Amino acid sequence: MNELKDKQYNDSTKFNARVLIHSKYGTNKTPWPIWLFNQYQMPDRSRIIEFGCGNGLLWKVNSFRVNPTWKITLSDFSQGMLETAQKSIDASIANISYEVIDLSDYEGKPDAFDRVIANHMLYHLENRDAAIGKIHAMTSPQGMLYCSTIGQNNMREMKELINEFTGNDYYSRALGNISDRFSLENGAAQLRKHFGTVEKIEFEDSLEITDTVDLVNYVLSCNDLNPGIIVLPEEQKEEFKKFLDRKMEKTGRIHISKSSGTFIAKK
Repeated sequence: MNELKDKQYNDSTKFNARVLIHSKYGTNKTPWPIWLFNQYQMPDRSRIIEFGCGNGLLWKVNSFRVNPTWKITLSDFSQGMLETAQKSIDASIANISYEVIDLSDYEGKPDAFDRVIANHMLYHLENRDAAIGKIHAMTSPQGMLYCSTIGQNNMREMKELINEFTGNDYYSRALGNISDRFSLENGAAQLRKHFGTVEKIEFEDSLEITDTVDLVNYVLSCNDLNPGIIVLPEEQKEEFKKFLDRKMEKTGRIHISKSSGTFIAKK
């Protein structure tokens, strides 16, 4: 986890490159952060914590929907990411505190929160079962856990493109077999070990990419996503762009399938 923080999440640069490609080229008319927030049920005076808040995009985009009676803790294991979030979120929208937390080492107080959010981060944890158990313990009797993730077929064409160009499976290895760890297909079973009911809601989306520069930057951002694995060497980026440009000649776009969604777990 320390290597991941140092090489990927020390600041928001690489994370933003991956967010950009989804926000710019997604075909669902409802942006992901808006859709995600639509799934949340948060009564007045809810005590809320988000683990792995990243650059705070969820709260920045939905600032107009934040209830001023909520008490919100935004946390991330990276000080750099947390500082980015704090700078980007309007300080006047709610009672928000920021805290550097690594869920693997965190011992929260029992029944401390009514809503826990963990988006696209549980698959990074080596001991997810223990982490989910901690979340259950710190959630109030009527509390909920919201945790988004991806499916096994997410970005399938991306994997095929990179494999064709490089001749290796470093992209899949860089993702660290995320879909084997905590995915739309196997996440519910892991959550049900601790929570009484688990609901899965899928987000229908795909990418229609029209600028290969953004695609190249996305791939470069995946270097060291699994520490030590280089998906695309920097010196090959121009040749990779030419390869992608040839792929786009007929249709003017590159289609990438997506599979993502969220779980809602209740005690």
